[in-house]
Amino acid sequence: MPGALHEQALDILQERIEGALGKELVAQVNCKEYHETHSVDLVRDAASVKRNLPLPGCRPDLALLNEAGEVLSLIEVVVSHAPERNVHRYAIEHGIQIVEFHLPPPQETDYWNRKRRKASDEAILVKRSLENFRSGPLLVDDHNLLCQRPRCDANHPLPLRTVHVQVKDCWKCDKALKVAVGTKDEENLCPGDFTPDEREFARQNGVILQTRFSATAGQRYLANVCGQCDQIQGQFYLFMDPYHDAYRYGVVERKEYGPCDECARRYCQIPDHGEYIDHEDQGCPMCRYLAESVMCHHRQDRECFYPGTCQEQGCYFERREASQRTTALEYEQVRRAEESHRQEQREQQDREWAEFNEWLKANRKDPDERA
Repeated sequence: MPGALHEQALDILQERIEGALGKELVAQVNCKEYHETHSVDLVRDAASVKRNLPLPGCRPDLALLNEAGEVLSLIEVVVSHAPERNVHRYAIEHGIQIVEFHLPPPQETDYWNRKRRKASDEAILVKRSLENFRSGPLLVDDHNLLCQRPRCDANHPLPLRTVHVQVKDCWKCDKALKVAVGTKDEENLCPGDFTPDEREFARQNGVILQTRFSATAGQRYLANVCGQCDQIQGQFYLFMDPYHDAYRYGVVERKEYGPCDECARRYCQIPDHGEYIDHEDQGCPMCRYLAESVMCHHRQDRECFYPGTCQEQGCYFERREASQRTTALEYEQVRRAEESHRQEQREQQDREWAEFNEWLKANRKDPDERA
């Protein structure tokens, strides 16, 4: 049965290809590099199709040839066993495209909860599989196709960057506001990583983006800002806060490939600063931050929180560290008091147990006296 099914599937596929020569035969391909599906024209530039074409060391099921008789691509139909590896080896060595269509034979589970009429049941299932293969969409199960993404001048695939404009409740005042978050393929994309076009897209859709200082992060960065209370919406709130995540809904999004990470990568001459992505040709962001920021007089590695407040109440970082030390000291005092109380309880129990044993020994009578 698998052999007959294989030959019938080849007949159907060859008929579809011959009918599409000079036109288009689209198949869906799952990209092996990224989690996305591409559409590929199987008969592009093909002038003829040959079945079991004898090639050095192999005979592929179907071979597509151009007008000059050169092999453009090889097609294998798999039913019960994998195709010969010689076909794959030949395709890789000669830079030829190869695709596989898997047509599974009838399985034992197809007969569960049914009255068995083996001959007729198998015929029905085979017919169903062939009809799907004849008129349904072509889904490529295995391939050596290159990624179909657009590429940069250096032939690097461009990442898919998506910017979402969403409505959330402000963590401070609970008022609704629009925020912009993004993804680069499967990675989170913060506003500070947006390209100029992505920032302009966010601002045109009502998002307030401003460069602000964050005491939590200890640095200045581009952030979403609430128009009601003027508070920044931090990265934890945007990407990780489960409570506010439940009240998020989208408004509009922008999808575009690029820019290429490899082409946009730069390296600062200062070793500690390392590499960075520069979409605006403004140089190293760490160097720019150090040049633009107002540094704290007490903590040279931190930007001053609010200079006016620090002059009146003292350095913000010193006050925060003092508060942390006080909290830690209070916690240690409570821990020691609890440990001392537990030790006194254990000692009290030991004394009571010893007194009970002494009393028991003193009041114990000999067996003769009890008699």
